[in-house]
Amino acid sequence: MQQKVYDPNTVFLIELIPGLFGLLGIGHIYVGRTSDGVVRLVLWLGFVWGAWIVAWLFTAVLVGICCMPFILAAQVGVPIWSAYNLKNTLLLSGSSTVQ
Repeated sequence: MQQKVYDPNTVFLIELIPGLFGLLGIGHIYVGRTSDGVVRLVLWLGFVWGAWIVAWLFTAVLVGICCMPFILAAQVGVPIWSAYNLKNTLLLSGSSTVQ
């Protein structure tokens, strides 16, 4: 059976760009790690929506406004971390293949 070779930079972008819009895990699904990708997708969507809903509800007492920078930092930082993690996994696995 022949293993498929993935370009780590392409996989990085496939994970990063949708992740910035709340769709984390697309890169994992692309390289064949379907269960990891679906788990990341569902949990990340739940976190993003839940965090923004709670922040907007607490805006009336100003607590939500204080939370918004942390939510934005997480919404940008976690996809970057996930994309780098996936890229490094591909690079360390040898010839950029996923088994």
